[in-house]
Amino acid sequence: MKKFFWISIVLISLLMCKQVYSIKDKDNKPIAVVVKVKGEVIILRAENKFKAEIYMPLYVKDKVKTGSYSTMELIFDSGVSFKIEENCEIKIIDIVTKISDDKRVSKLDIEVEIDKGGVLVDAKTIPSQYKLNSLKIFTPTATAAVRGTVFYTEVKDDGRTDLAVFEGEIESYVGKTENMVNFTNRTIIKNDQQTSINDQTTVPPIVDLTSEMKEYKNTVVKSFIAEVEFYRKRIETLKQKRNEWINKNKSDFEKNVEEKKKNFKKKFLK
Repeated sequence: MKKFFWISIVLISLLMCKQVYSIKDKDNKPIAVVVKVKGEVIILRAENKFKAEIYMPLYVKDKVKTGSYSTMELIFDSGVSFKIEENCEIKIIDIVTKISDDKRVSKLDIEVEIDKGGVLVDAKTIPSQYKLNSLKIFTPTATAAVRGTVFYTEVKDDGRTDLAVFEGEIESYVGKTENMVNFTNRTIIKNDQQTSINDQTTVPPIVDLTSEMKEYKNTVVKSFIAEVEFYRKRIETLKQKRNEWINKNKSDFEKNVEEKKKNFKKKFLK
């Protein structure tokens, strides 16, 4: 009876491990790849911390933290790309891909959250494969809704959110909101415009790019756009490099689960 009790406990434990592993395997399909790292950049995944490396995969729910003088660039499988600047914290909340009505490309919805720091975004996709339906960026004081735009979002130390548009236009909303259908305080920020939103803002002021942001556009943004075009052309190679990285760096969790299965079979299923 006692032996049967312990066998039952082990079976239940293994079943739970298998369920967790299945959920993990389903939810953690790679959705992006790290293409450039400078300095100290940490990836937070569940309870684990990883030092960012070139070709490392990124998953839904991953959080990226950059230190001083540290940056990271990533490209989603769709071609949408982020340049994460120093002292930044950003989380990939969700990504949903659906086949379009004509079944030629996949429609894409992305949600991310920036707690602090700046992120430069090139929200254009690989048009032969993906169409961006929406990209929502949440900050402590604002929400930005984007389609195919090149823009910059920065959360200052006091919680203020600065938004600047370099190509296209974005919709901005005061506060963090997921349901924008009935949200009334919408502001359109067009090409070469910027705004600033804090927790006291009612109507965000729209102004032309400052001299500082114009310089940023002519240097950092211009260089980033060129890099992203290069990455998009090599996306299949980058995904292959990512798969090689995954195979080379199997997680301890996967190894532990498989080892427990083997040990159980040896001990109880002779």
